[in-house]
Amino acid sequence: MIFLNPWAWLGLAAIAGPILAHLLARRSARRQLFPNLRFLPAGIQRPVSPSRLTNLGLLVLRIGIIALAAFALAQPVWLSPARVDQLGRQIARAIVVDTSASMSSAQTAGGRAVLEAARAEAARIAADATASRVVETDSPSTTVGAALIWLSTQPMRRELVVVSDFQTGTIARTDIDRVPANVGVQLVQIARTGPLAAEPRRQRESVTLLSGSADHSGAEAARQAATSQGAPDRAPASRPVAILFQSYEVRDALLKDARAIDQTWMFDVIDRVSRDALLRAESARLAKPVSQIASALACRIDGVETLMLVTSEPAASVAAAALIAAAARAAADDASIKEQSTEFLPADELRSWNRSPADRAPAGDGVGAQESYGRWIWMGVLGLIAVETLVRQRRRRDASTDQDAIAA
Repeated sequence: MIFLNPWAWLGLAAIAGPILAHLLARRSARRQLFPNLRFLPAGIQRPVSPSRLTNLGLLVLRIGIIALAAFALAQPVWLSPARVDQLGRQIARAIVVDTSASMSSAQTAGGRAVLEAARAEAARIAADATASRVVETDSPSTTVGAALIWLSTQPMRRELVVVSDFQTGTIARTDIDRVPANVGVQLVQIARTGPLAAEPRRQRESVTLLSGSADHSGAEAARQAATSQGAPDRAPASRPVAILFQSYEVRDALLKDARAIDQTWMFDVIDRVSRDALLRAESARLAKPVSQIASALACRIDGVETLMLVTSEPAASVAAAALIAAAARAAADDASIKEQSTEFLPADELRSWNRSPADRAPAGDGVGAQESYGRWIWMGVLGLIAVETLVRQRRRRDASTDQDAIAA
């Protein structure tokens, strides 16, 4: 037998309550008729010791109620040999499928997309498990924790499966070390042979500069200064960024139609802009935070959802050049650029990280509370409470009858 909530046994300390109550209870003296006492010698009055327990039957019932309640709260589960054997044959698998850009941009030897092959392999592995959950993510290392939480709720053997091409950085040894020793690990590497045929990616100018006609030349000079500092001049069309200067003729109309940023990529760009080394250096020189150099809004420019950086800095200024460089780098730094690495974890190293799940399910771990016998024990507690109530009422009736007889 195992207990899902063994800490509940601390409730047995409450047994001291009824024992103290019975020790300290005042015992009512019973009046007893007796012949004339004047012929008896006078006795010495001694105090009556209250250390003797009274109503032992009632005390036993009350102790039994507390002990049985603690037993029920501990949620006992009886694992018969058949049940243990059954749990030993069952297995739960949490399957993490890598959907990062490297998986979507390559193909297998059969000409199949790597991501498609990974999903098919995950479905096959899930079909062989008693219980399974498939999670697709572009960051497997950060999803391991959530997968382990789900596995901890399963009353059977457990295994974590990661399906990926295992590009360097997908997962690390430290992520595997987080997996409990009784949980198996299976790393399934999908072999890739080359890039997937695809249309060339659409690109656009890295940053759109919205400045007045009088400041146009100054804004372009700031862009050239940013490019000379290594800022890219092109960026993916999926991350359009514009910088709005004070001199722009329709600035007020744009600000009126703008709204707070509400897309994931916009937050990513703003985060990268705020951490850009060149912009932070200029921020320190001006003694003003980056948030005062530029604020972020979302708007539609020429029908395209655009991240707009609103600045009060002059177009032909060092601060404008630093802001353009930071925005250009942030807009170009998307997942596909980060994943151009051609290095992958060696298959031998991945195999050394694999391990089989435990031979049997961990005792008491993951067994559902609905499988405990607590609800049946609570019925016993209610029965004892009913018996205690009847005994207490009967004693009161008997005491009342005795007093009535004496009074008569």
